Amino acid sequence: MSLLHDTWNFWTQAGWFAYPLLMLFFFTWGGMINLFFKLRQANFRSTYFQHGLRQKLDQGDSHNNVREWLLTHQGIIPDVASYVFEGKDKEQFDRRFEEALAGELKPIRKEFSLLAVLVKCAPLMGLLGTISGIVEVFYQFDSLGGIELMSAGIAQALFTTKLGLFIAIPGVFAISFLKQRYKKIYFDLLGVRCYLKRLAMEVP
Repeated sequence: MSLLHDTWNFWTQAGWFAYPLLMLFFFTWGGMINLFFKLRQANFRSTYFQHGLRQKLDQGDSHNNVREWLLTHQGIIPDVASYVFEGKDKEQFDRRFEEALAGELKPIRKEFSLLAVLVKCAPLMGLLGTISGIVEVFYQFDSLGGIELMSAGIAQALFTTKLGLFIAIPGVFAISFLKQRYKKIYFDLLGVRCYLKRLAMEVP
């Protein structure tokens, strides 16, 4: 309870601007955590399918059996494979693969865009709180009764900027980390392209 109380006191030093900043904090890091687990699962499944396709094709399993094995699962790679195999023109494999890949990864890219906007908003919202606080201090200059009280008011106003940076700086590093995991998934998907093409060549 003491830790929660101290944390709450830390946030409320920013005045009423602490509440939108607190909401922004939860939205941003809730989205980060959700995207992390989504990418973690996608990374595990893409690696699993990549190794499985390589092993089955190298062992000489029939292409029909490999396709059936792949399409009975769920995930980005089976969805891409399903769209590719539906094509009747084998010459259009590359186009259909790119279309399927873009469609599967589009929701993840949208989440990255949203998180980037939230992270950028944090210091701006903190700066807005600081400006509002300083303006209020100057409006109450006559009633503050001294330079010390005025300095205390300005210091409190600057606290919202600190909170905004507290949200944004770790957020920048978190997005960079998540993008590395996203790139790993993307290159894994490109890695299965040749295996899917081998399978697609025997689609009746």
